[in-house]
Amino acid sequence: MEKLREDRKLAASVAIAAAVCIVLLVAPLLLAEKPRAEVEVLAEGCRPNIVRLTQSYRVKIRLLEPPTSDIRVEVYEYVSNRTLESTTLPGGLGPYELEFKAEEGKYSIGLHSIRVEWNSGGRRYLEESFFTVIWAELDATMELSQTELEAEVEANTTANFTVTIQVKVVNKLTGSPLKGVNVRIVADEGEVHNETGVTDENGVYTALWNASFTPNATKTISIRATAFKRGYSIDTCSAEIKVSVTQKPSGEEKGG
Repeated sequence: MEKLREDRKLAASVAIAAAVCIVLLVAPLLLAEKPRAEVEVLAEGCRPNIVRLTQSYRVKIRLLEPPTSDIRVEVYEYVSNRTLESTTLPGGLGPYELEFKAEEGKYSIGLHSIRVEWNSGGRRYLEESFFTVIWAELDATMELSQTELEAEVEANTTANFTVTIQVKVVNKLTGSPLKGVNVRIVADEGEVHNETGVTDENGVYTALWNASFTPNATKTISIRATAFKRGYSIDTCSAEIKVSVTQKPSGEEKGG
Protein backbone atom coordinates (compact mmCIF):
# COMPACT_ATOMS: atom_id res chain seq x y z
CA MET A 1 0.00 0.00 0.00
CA GLU A 2 2.83 2.34 0.89
CA LYS A 3 4.55 1.57 -2.41
CA LEU A 4 1.33 2.36 -4.32
CA ARG A 5 1.13 5.80 -2.68
CA GLU A 6 4.75 6.51 -3.60
CA ASP A 7 4.12 5.49 -7.23
CA ARG A 8 1.11 7.83 -7.37
CA LYS A 9 3.16 10.70 -5.95
CA LEU A 10 5.89 10.07 -8.52
CA ALA A 11 3.37 9.97 -11.38
CA ALA A 12 1.79 13.22 -10.15
CA SER A 13 5.22 14.91 -9.96
CA VAL A 14 6.05 13.83 -13.51
CA ALA A 15 2.70 15.11 -14.78
CA ILE A 16 3.20 18.48 -13.08
CA ALA A 17 6.74 18.79 -14.47
CA ALA A 18 5.48 17.97 -17.96
CA ALA A 19 2.70 20.57 -17.66
CA VAL A 20 5.22 23.23 -16.56
CA CYS A 21 7.46 22.44 -19.54
CA ILE A 22 4.53 22.74 -21.94
CA VAL A 23 3.56 26.10 -20.47
CA LEU A 24 7.14 27.38 -20.72
CA LEU A 25 7.36 26.32 -24.37
CA VAL A 26 3.93 27.52 -25.51
CA ALA A 27 3.62 30.74 -23.51
CA PRO A 28 6.19 32.74 -25.53
CA LEU A 29 4.37 31.79 -28.73
CA LEU A 30 1.04 32.88 -27.32
CA LEU A 31 2.39 36.08 -25.82
CA ALA A 32 4.59 37.05 -28.78
CA GLU A 33 3.40 40.16 -30.57
CA LYS A 34 2.18 39.38 -34.08
CA PRO A 35 3.68 41.35 -36.99
CA ARG A 36 1.68 44.46 -37.83
CA ALA A 37 3.25 44.94 -41.26
CA GLU A 38 4.35 42.81 -44.19
CA VAL A 39 7.67 43.81 -45.78
CA GLU A 40 9.25 42.07 -48.76
CA VAL A 41 12.31 42.85 -50.88
CA LEU A 42 12.27 41.77 -54.53
CA ALA A 43 14.99 41.99 -57.20
CA GLU A 44 14.80 40.66 -60.73
CA GLY A 45 16.43 37.27 -61.17
CA CYS A 46 16.92 36.75 -57.42
CA ARG A 47 15.03 34.96 -54.68
CA PRO A 48 12.95 37.15 -52.34
CA ASN A 49 15.09 39.22 -49.95
CA ILE A 50 18.22 38.73 -52.08
CA VAL A 51 19.75 41.63 -54.06
CA ARG A 52 22.88 41.77 -56.20
CA LEU A 53 25.27 44.67 -55.77
CA THR A 54 24.53 47.41 -58.41
CA GLN A 55 20.99 46.04 -58.85
CA SER A 56 17.72 47.94 -58.42
CA TYR A 57 15.28 46.39 -55.97
CA ARG A 58 11.67 46.91 -54.87
CA VAL A 59 10.39 47.07 -51.31
CA LYS A 60 6.75 46.07 -50.85
CA ILE A 61 5.07 47.26 -47.64
CA ARG A 62 1.55 46.59 -46.36
CA LEU A 63 0.34 47.57 -42.88
CA LEU A 64 -2.11 45.25 -41.17
CA GLU A 65 -3.56 47.99 -38.92
CA PRO A 66 -4.49 51.54 -39.96
CA PRO A 67 -1.76 54.02 -38.94
CA THR A 68 -2.47 57.40 -37.32
CA SER A 69 0.75 58.97 -38.62
CA ASP A 70 3.08 59.03 -41.59
CA ILE A 71 5.14 55.88 -42.17
CA ARG A 72 8.92 56.14 -41.90
CA VAL A 73 10.96 53.69 -43.99
CA GLU A 74 14.74 53.33 -43.61
CA VAL A 75 17.31 50.93 -45.07
CA TYR A 76 20.31 50.11 -42.89
CA GLU A 77 23.56 48.25 -43.28
CA TYR A 78 23.05 45.77 -40.47
CA VAL A 79 26.59 45.43 -39.05
CA SER A 80 27.49 49.13 -39.00
CA ASN A 81 23.90 50.36 -38.48
CA ARG A 82 24.62 52.93 -41.19
CA THR A 83 21.56 54.50 -42.85
CA LEU A 84 21.55 53.95 -46.62
CA GLU A 85 18.04 55.04 -47.63
CA SER A 86 15.20 56.87 -45.93
CA THR A 87 11.79 58.09 -47.00
CA THR A 88 8.38 58.96 -45.55
CA LEU A 89 5.05 57.59 -46.79
CA PRO A 90 1.59 59.06 -46.14
CA GLY A 91 -0.44 57.21 -43.53
CA GLY A 92 -2.48 54.33 -44.91
CA LEU A 93 -2.60 50.55 -45.07
CA GLY A 94 -1.01 50.47 -48.52
CA PRO A 95 0.21 48.42 -50.20
CA TYR A 96 3.22 50.60 -50.96
CA GLU A 97 6.07 49.88 -53.34
CA LEU A 98 9.42 51.66 -53.16
CA GLU A 99 12.42 51.28 -55.45
CA PHE A 100 16.08 51.64 -54.47
CA LYS A 101 19.41 50.66 -56.01
CA ALA A 102 22.23 48.79 -54.28
CA GLU A 103 24.88 51.16 -55.56
CA GLU A 104 28.52 50.14 -55.58
CA GLY A 105 30.45 52.13 -52.97
CA LYS A 106 27.28 52.77 -50.96
CA TYR A 107 26.08 49.25 -50.24
CA SER A 108 28.32 46.40 -49.13
CA ILE A 109 28.11 42.63 -49.39
CA GLY A 110 26.19 41.23 -46.43
CA LEU A 111 23.07 41.62 -44.31
CA HIS A 112 20.85 44.72 -44.47
CA SER A 113 17.61 45.66 -42.76
CA ILE A 114 14.49 47.65 -43.59
CA ARG A 115 12.81 49.38 -40.66
CA VAL A 116 9.23 50.58 -40.92
CA GLU A 117 7.94 52.88 -38.13
CA TRP A 118 4.47 54.37 -37.56
CA ASN A 119 1.95 55.33 -34.88
CA SER A 120 -1.33 53.56 -34.28
CA GLY A 121 -3.73 53.80 -31.36
CA GLY A 122 -1.38 55.98 -29.36
CA ARG A 123 1.51 53.54 -29.69
CA ARG A 124 4.70 53.61 -31.72
CA TYR A 125 5.39 50.51 -33.82
CA LEU A 126 8.55 49.27 -35.47
CA GLU A 127 8.67 46.41 -37.95
CA GLU A 128 12.08 45.20 -39.18
CA SER A 129 12.77 42.95 -42.16
CA PHE A 130 16.09 41.67 -43.47
CA PHE A 131 17.64 41.15 -46.88
CA THR A 132 21.09 40.20 -48.14
CA VAL A 133 23.22 41.95 -50.74
CA ILE A 134 25.34 39.46 -52.69
CA TRP A 135 28.16 39.96 -55.19
CA ALA A 136 27.54 41.39 -58.64
CA GLU A 137 28.66 39.52 -61.75
CA LEU A 138 31.18 40.81 -64.23
CA ASP A 139 31.72 39.62 -67.79
CA ALA A 140 35.20 39.62 -69.34
CA THR A 141 35.98 39.20 -73.05
CA MET A 142 39.29 39.16 -74.94
CA GLU A 143 40.25 40.42 -78.37
CA LEU A 144 43.59 39.94 -80.14
CA SER A 145 45.01 42.16 -82.87
CA GLN A 146 45.98 38.97 -84.74
CA THR A 147 45.02 35.35 -84.27
CA GLU A 148 46.99 33.73 -87.11
CA LEU A 149 50.72 34.36 -87.49
CA GLU A 150 52.74 33.10 -90.42
CA ALA A 151 56.34 33.72 -91.45
CA GLU A 152 59.05 32.27 -93.67
CA VAL A 153 62.60 32.75 -92.45
CA GLU A 154 66.13 31.67 -93.28
CA ALA A 155 67.69 28.74 -91.50
CA ASN A 156 69.20 29.55 -88.10
CA THR A 157 67.07 32.71 -87.73
CA THR A 158 63.85 33.45 -85.87
CA ALA A 159 60.49 35.02 -86.63
CA ASN A 160 59.46 37.67 -84.09
CA PHE A 161 55.79 38.42 -83.42
CA THR A 162 53.91 41.02 -81.39
CA VAL A 163 50.18 40.81 -80.69
CA THR A 164 48.03 43.36 -78.83
CA ILE A 165 45.73 41.86 -76.19
CA GLN A 166 42.63 43.77 -75.17
CA VAL A 167 40.45 42.62 -72.28
CA LYS A 168 37.08 44.34 -71.83
CA VAL A 169 35.05 43.97 -68.63
CA VAL A 170 31.40 44.96 -68.16
CA ASN A 171 28.75 44.58 -65.49
CA LYS A 172 26.92 41.43 -66.58
CA LEU A 173 23.61 42.77 -65.30
CA THR A 174 23.67 46.22 -66.91
CA GLY A 175 26.26 45.83 -69.67
CA SER A 176 28.02 49.00 -68.54
CA PRO A 177 31.87 49.14 -68.60
CA LEU A 178 33.61 48.52 -65.28
CA LYS A 179 36.53 50.72 -64.27
CA GLY A 180 39.18 49.54 -61.80
CA VAL A 181 38.83 45.80 -62.42
CA ASN A 182 42.04 43.87 -61.77
CA VAL A 183 43.22 41.87 -64.78
CA ARG A 184 45.96 39.24 -64.98
CA ILE A 185 47.02 37.79 -68.33
CA VAL A 186 49.13 34.66 -68.91
CA ALA A 187 50.24 32.80 -72.04
CA ASP A 188 51.29 29.21 -72.74
CA GLU A 189 54.40 30.48 -74.46
CA GLY A 190 56.03 33.81 -75.14
CA GLU A 191 56.02 36.85 -72.89
CA VAL A 192 53.15 39.09 -71.82
CA HIS A 193 54.27 42.65 -71.15
CA ASN A 194 52.24 44.39 -68.38
CA GLU A 195 50.60 41.10 -67.50
CA THR A 196 48.74 42.67 -64.57
CA GLY A 197 46.82 45.96 -64.36
CA VAL A 198 43.38 47.53 -64.04
CA THR A 199 40.72 48.50 -66.56
CA ASP A 200 40.23 52.13 -67.59
CA GLU A 201 37.01 54.17 -67.66
CA ASN A 202 35.92 52.20 -70.73
CA GLY A 203 36.38 48.90 -68.91
CA VAL A 204 39.41 48.04 -71.08
CA TYR A 205 42.89 46.77 -70.22
CA THR A 206 45.56 46.41 -72.91
CA ALA A 207 48.78 44.37 -72.91
CA LEU A 208 51.30 43.06 -75.46
CA TRP A 209 52.37 39.51 -76.22
CA ASN A 210 55.82 38.92 -77.77
CA ALA A 211 57.38 35.67 -78.95
CA SER A 212 60.11 34.39 -81.24
CA PHE A 213 60.04 31.10 -83.14
CA THR A 214 62.56 29.18 -85.20
CA PRO A 215 61.68 27.57 -88.56
CA ASN A 216 59.36 24.56 -88.69
CA ALA A 217 57.32 25.77 -85.71
CA THR A 218 53.58 25.08 -85.84
CA LYS A 219 51.83 25.90 -82.60
CA THR A 220 48.59 27.06 -81.02
CA ILE A 221 49.21 29.46 -78.15
CA SER A 222 46.52 30.01 -75.52
CA ILE A 223 46.19 33.48 -73.95
CA ARG A 224 44.11 33.58 -70.74
CA ALA A 225 42.93 36.44 -68.55
CA THR A 226 41.39 36.55 -65.08
CA ALA A 227 39.30 39.57 -64.06
CA PHE A 228 38.37 40.32 -60.44
CA LYS A 229 37.11 43.21 -58.34
CA ARG A 230 35.84 43.55 -54.78
CA GLY A 231 32.09 43.01 -54.64
CA TYR A 232 32.06 41.07 -57.92
CA SER A 233 32.42 37.45 -58.92
CA ILE A 234 35.61 36.36 -60.72
CA ASP A 235 35.48 35.81 -64.47
CA THR A 236 37.94 34.43 -67.01
CA CYS A 237 38.33 34.70 -70.76
CA SER A 238 40.76 33.37 -73.35
CA ALA A 239 41.78 33.39 -77.01
CA GLU A 240 44.18 31.44 -79.20
CA ILE A 241 47.00 32.41 -81.55
CA LYS A 242 47.98 29.99 -84.32
CA VAL A 243 51.63 30.21 -85.30
CA SER A 244 53.26 28.76 -88.42
CA VAL A 245 56.93 29.43 -89.19
CA THR A 246 58.56 27.77 -92.19
CA GLN A 247 62.09 27.81 -93.55
CA LYS A 248 62.86 29.46 -96.84
CA PRO A 249 64.03 26.92 -99.40
CA SER A 250 67.81 26.95 -100.01
CA GLY A 251 69.19 27.94 -103.47
CA GLU A 252 69.65 25.29 -106.12
CA GLU A 253 72.90 23.36 -105.91
CA LYS A 254 75.39 24.26 -108.61
CA GLY A 255 76.31 21.48 -111.06
CA GLY A 256 79.88 20.14 -111.27
